[in-house]
Amino acid sequence: GTHADDFLDVAPDSWRPTGPPIVRLRFQEPTDLFHYNRVEGAYTGVAGEVKLRDASPGLVGRGSIGWAWAEQTVRGRVSLERQKGSWWPYVRAGRSLDVTNDFREPFDSGSTLGALFSVDDYDYVDRRSAMVGLTRYLNRRRDVRIRLEGGIGSDGYVAAQRERGPFTPGDSGFRFNRGVDDGRYGIASVKLELHPDVNAAFVRPGIGAVLQAEAATGDLAWRRAELRLIARRMLGPFIYAAQANAGVVVGDSIPPQQLFEIGENQNLPGYGYKEFAGNQAAVIRGLVMYPLPLWRAPIRLGRFVLPSVGPTLSFGAQGGWSAATTDAARSAILRLGTVGDSVLGRPEA
Repeated sequence: GTHADDFLDVAPDSWRPTGPPIVRLRFQEPTDLFHYNRVEGAYTGVAGEVKLRDASPGLVGRGSIGWAWAEQTVRGRVSLERQKGSWWPYVRAGRSLDVTNDFREPFDSGSTLGALFSVDDYDYVDRRSAMVGLTRYLNRRRDVRIRLEGGIGSDGYVAAQRERGPFTPGDSGFRFNRGVDDGRYGIASVKLELHPDVNAAFVRPGIGAVLQAEAATGDLAWRRAELRLIARRMLGPFIYAAQANAGVVVGDSIPPQQLFEIGENQNLPGYGYKEFAGNQAAVIRGLVMYPLPLWRAPIRLGRFVLPSVGPTLSFGAQGGWSAATTDAARSAILRLGTVGDSVLGRPEA
């Protein structure tokens, strides 16, 4: 029945909304400082934050900039947001290497460890954007919110620059980066979230949902909607969890980067990497866990305390479906790249 904001009066000064302005080096994600993938190679950057606090209550500015060493490219972003009351307006702009994988978990920001040592199970698009938006919190706990956003953007294809990770013996099998359509567009979107703490990879028991719809027009045009439902509950010694994702995209000419691609990395073990694609897709999975009554106590090593081993028996089931229902969808699937693909070259249909 509490929220983190209820304890700001005893929080460290840097967390509080009041006081003199704060300027500090601070990253929103570890990948702002370093990450590795087959397109950029190693990426190193720096990030910072400005909180005006008493000088302008709620106003927060953030920025990051970095260099992709293999691609020889600068990327970064800046944003300004007023975090006060129940209406939070913001503006943001930047250039990023966005991941095109679908049905990702909330904190999935791409590959680093996997690409360094084995495989890079993501595909990428070079994206520039400038957006204005408004987040509206619909209750005091801030666990029901709606976000409206609009702006301009452009997408561009980028080829893989690396054949394998630096710590991978032999050929790691890095794939070509899948095809995208190049072009500019204007875009508007709406996003409704229920209980984000539950959505964040089963962090909290309960029911959560995310519904997002967007429409774009210009050189690239599409209309896309996506739904995510997630639930977790504890009954006696058992933990039950379920998740469902579904989406649809339509348009006279659908960009390949807006298709839904599903396979092993979208919770379908036993299938290949993005084995299925279409303008409609759904994935559902369920999980039952039984924590064994063994080794539940924390492990003490002198002054240090490690989490308990806590072995658990689990049973899971998954299922997926996709369909290409229009000529535009089938044409977009061909432009993803099928034959004549080289590791470092642009895919050819």
